[in-house]
Formats: sequence, structure tokens, C-alpha cells
Amino acid sequence: VQLPAIIIQSIANGRSTPYRLGDKSLNTKQEIILHVMAETMSDRNNIIDIIRLQQDKILKIYDNNLVAKNGVGPFFPNGTLNPNRLLYDQLLTPYYTWNTGRLTDIYATEVQSFSPFLAEANIRFSCEITQLVEN
Repeated sequence: VQLPAIIIQSIANGRSTPYRLGDKSLNTKQEIILHVMAETMSDRNNIIDIIRLQQDKILKIYDNNLVAKNGVGPFFPNGTLNPNRLLYDQLLTPYYTWNTGRLTDIYATEVQSFSPFLAEANIRFSCEITQLVEN
């Protein structure tokens, strides 16, 4: 693995709360951990700072089902790279865009260095998605 690297881990700890009265709209929060690994502490700390500055940032989220149906996802089901894949900015068309998410509760944990050649940290945050459902 070439460093610095960020490994994304989705936590099985999603929560949904009602968004408003009168319909079935939900406010969903999904917790995510980013495992940051770098060769130097300064690289690791710079990555932590960049990610922490994304607090309350709004991201567009694409429809995974539509991406899989059209065969433009990054990987095939067997894990090999798809040569027909679309990049994130190419998926942000009205055709593929599903919803928006807001990044909240960003904080760094387990900032440590086990050796002079490896610095790592975990960054926890939540992605908050409001799903509007009309009756």
C-alpha cells in the first residue's frame, strides 16, 4: 500500500429519527471511521486537519443501485477493477444523483505512532441524510 492512505469503514450503527410531522420522512445518521496511515506524523496530522475542516460540508450522494444496474461502478462483483467505471464527479449528474449528506461530529481518535516509519489515526464522523417521503 502506498502511503499516505485512508481506509474507509462503515460502522453498523445507523440511526433514523422522524424528520417532520405528517409524512414518513426520515433523518438518518450513518457513522463512519476513516483509518489514516502515513509515513510521517506531519503527513498524518495534515490529513487529520483537512478532514476535520469538512465539518458541516454538504456532499452529493449517487444512487448505488442505478450505478450497479448500468455497470459503471468502480469494481465488478468479483472485486476486479471495472474499465467502464465512472469517477465521482462524473456520477454527479441529475441522472445518478440520489440525495445529499451532511458531515457532522468529526473528531480524531487513537492518534498514535508505533514506529518512526508509520503514523496512524482514526477519524470518526457521521453522515446525516434527510430522506423526504411524501404521503
